[in-house]
Amino acid sequence: MNEHTSYITGELNDKHFPSRFSNVIYFSDHAKFFLRYKSIYSIKFPVTGVDNFRLNHKMIQLEANNYLIVNNDQEVDCLLGNSEKAISIFIEPELLTDVFNACKRNNEDLLSNPFDIQNNKPMFFENSYPFADNPLTELLLKLSYSFDIQKKNANKFDIGFFFKVSEALILSQQETFKEIRRIDAVKKSTKIELYNRMIIARDYIYDNWDKNISLEVLAKSVCMSPYHFHRTFTSVFGHTASQYHKIIKMKKAKELISLKTHSISEVAEIIGYDNIHSFSKSFKKLFGSSPSHLLNN
Repeated sequence: MNEHTSYITGELNDKHFPSRFSNVIYFSDHAKFFLRYKSIYSIKFPVTGVDNFRLNHKMIQLEANNYLIVNNDQEVDCLLGNSEKAISIFIEPELLTDVFNACKRNNEDLLSNPFDIQNNKPMFFENSYPFADNPLTELLLKLSYSFDIQKKNANKFDIGFFFKVSEALILSQQETFKEIRRIDAVKKSTKIELYNRMIIARDYIYDNWDKNISLEVLAKSVCMSPYHFHRTFTSVFGHTASQYHKIIKMKKAKELISLKTHSISEVAEIIGYDNIHSFSKSFKKLFGSSPSHLLNN
């Protein structure tokens, strides 16, 4: 396994990419390019702006605060985007498989993931994911927050970093595997199709968190009947769509309060609460502490 890491900056083209990837981190500035290549395991995320990809004949528009997971030996089309800063982490299959097998011995849940695993090689659910509370997001945020510093010190990322990213990736996917298994369908292909639709609905909620969203609109967005959608969404995420929407609103409120740029009453109004006491009660029920406690600490 190669311990080398590096970065790319400036205008990108195919000359920057090797014929074979190793453990490497690419930091890119103002990338404007079209590129097709066969990837090893990789994680991609724009720090600012939007990147566009084609993966498995599917167009993916990747915005900041979202990341894309790509499996080994996968053909990727990098299309023209407008990201000012972006990061791609490539991980050698041997390294990630080693970490996967070590984790699997300690966690039986990984033994029953819904994907076919030949020779114990991991296969992840290729999709864009919003930044959430998981170990992988924490690592990605650290890279994005200090983009310029990390870029200058790219060669200081040793093999330990790639072990840590691999483990975080595996752990972050456990919940995805659990969610897929909750879908009441016999065929794996049906489970995957329904899960893809739930991801679309979930992303719609994230993108429209500050709006009123009806069950009918969500069901229509994924071509399902309201009841079928309600039943599937609830089984996958453990909350109804309405409850999930409320949780997302509260997480946005927590972000705003942490910035300390708004009063609690202003935050309550932003996320749609007319009564600050009702907002505070809902906030404390979800996070275990009051908005004022977060604001003053």
